Amino acid sequence: MTTLTGTITEAVAGALGPARHLGAQLYVSVAGETVCDLAAGVRDDGSPIDADDLLVWFSGGKPFLAAAVCRLWQSGLLDLDAPVRGYVPEFGTGRAREISCRHLLTHTGGRLVVADPDGVTSAFRVDYERALRVVLGARLHPQDRPGRQSSYASSTLSWILLAEVVKRVTGRPFDTYVAEEICAPLGVESHYGFTRQALEALGNRVTTYRTPRSAHYVHGADAAEGEAIQRVLAGGTFHRSVDPGAGLWASARGVGRFYELLLRRACGHDGDVVSAGTVAEMIRPQRPSYFEEAPLIDFGLGLTLESRRHGEAYAYFGSHTSPGAFGHQGHGSPMAFADPAHELVVSFNGNGLPGRVVGKRIWRAISDAVYTHLGLARHGPAPVAAVRPGRVRTIDLRPQSAADELGGPGEERNDGHHHEGGDRDQGAGVPAERARPGHGG
Repeated sequence: MTTLTGTITEAVAGALGPARHLGAQLYVSVAGETVCDLAAGVRDDGSPIDADDLLVWFSGGKPFLAAAVCRLWQSGLLDLDAPVRGYVPEFGTGRAREISCRHLLTHTGGRLVVADPDGVTSAFRVDYERALRVVLGARLHPQDRPGRQSSYASSTLSWILLAEVVKRVTGRPFDTYVAEEICAPLGVESHYGFTRQALEALGNRVTTYRTPRSAHYVHGADAAEGEAIQRVLAGGTFHRSVDPGAGLWASARGVGRFYELLLRRACGHDGDVVSAGTVAEMIRPQRPSYFEEAPLIDFGLGLTLESRRHGEAYAYFGSHTSPGAFGHQGHGSPMAFADPAHELVVSFNGNGLPGRVVGKRIWRAISDAVYTHLGLARHGPAPVAAVRPGRVRTIDLRPQSAADELGGPGEERNDGHHHEGGDRDQGAGVPAERARPGHGG
C-alpha cells in the first residue's frame, strides 16, 4: 500500500463524530493493487474498529443479488425478459404478472401495492418468508405499467422477489447462493441476518447499534426512514432481518473485492463467477433517465451508473469520477463504486446513521480525497452538489436494551427458518394496504 496523504485521512476523520459515525472503513485499489485498507474510530464497546468488522450496507448490497441473478442468466438458466411468474407462478395479479427480472433489476416494474397489516415487508426489518407471501399477492399501482416509469420505491419488494427467483431456479436460499457462488470465490465474508449464536460467535466484529445514535434528516421521506430505523433498533429485529435488498453485512474490503471482480470484467478480462459479457450488460444503461426522489439517476442491472452526463449537479459518485463509473449507495453513507477509466475501486462504510444528506457529503468528500491523492482529480474547483431544501430534524436512535437488540427471547433469523428455538417478532401494525416504500438507497 502507498503512504496515505492527509487528504484521505482527513476525509475519513471528517466522517467521524456526532450524528456521523463512531468508526469507519475505507478500501481503495487501483488495477487490483490495494492503495488503502483503513479502519478508523471505534466500535460500540469503545474498542478500535477493524478492517474485518462486518457493517450493514443497506441498499449498497443490492448489486450482490443482482450479480447472482445475472450469473443465472449467463448460464442460460434464466431469461431476464421473461415474466417473473415463469419462475414464481404464484406471483402477482393483473398487470403485475407482466413484470420481468429486467424490470425488477432496473427499478422499472412499477409500484407494487401489497396488503401487509403486520409490516413484515417494512424497511429494515424484513421477515423473509412472511414477506414473500405478501409479495406474491402484489398488484401493480393502477397508474403504472411495467417498463414505463421509475419505481425504486418498491425496491424492497422487488429484491425479495428476485431472491425467490434465485431460490426457485437453483434450489438454494438466495443468501446461500450469493455466499457460495459470488462471495466465496473472492474470499469475501457475507451475511444476511444473524442467529443469536452467530452474533455471539462473531462478537464485536458486528456493529450492534447499542450505543445511542443521532442523525440529521431532512423532512419527508428522509425523516420517515430515520424514524423507521429508530423503531427497528428499539424493537430488536435489526440483526435478524433477512433482507435481500438492504440486509448485506460485509466489510468495506469485502465489498471492494466484489467491485474489483466487476472492474476486471468491465475492462474485458474474462473469468469465472460472472463473465465480461455479463458485466457489460450489467453496466449498460438499461432505461430512460428518470427522476427518482432527487436527481436524475441512470441504472444498469442492479447497479447505479454515473449520471454526470446530465450535468455536474447530477454527478453521483463524486466530483471527479469518469462517466463510465458504476456502483451503489446505501442508506446514509455506505458507498462503493468502480471507475474503469482509472481501474479504480473505492469502498466506504461506517457504523453510524448520518442520514441521506450528511451521508452524501461524507462519501463525496472521501471520493474526492481519493481522486486527489491519486492525482486523478479533474482541473478546477469541485462543483457543489445541490441539496434538497427543507427543515432539518435530529432524530435520536436508541435501542431499548441489548437483550432486545440481540433478538429478545427468540433465537431465529427472519428468514422463516428455525434456529434453536424462539419466536419471531411479529412487527408493529402498519396500514393494511399501500404501495410499500423502499429503503431510499
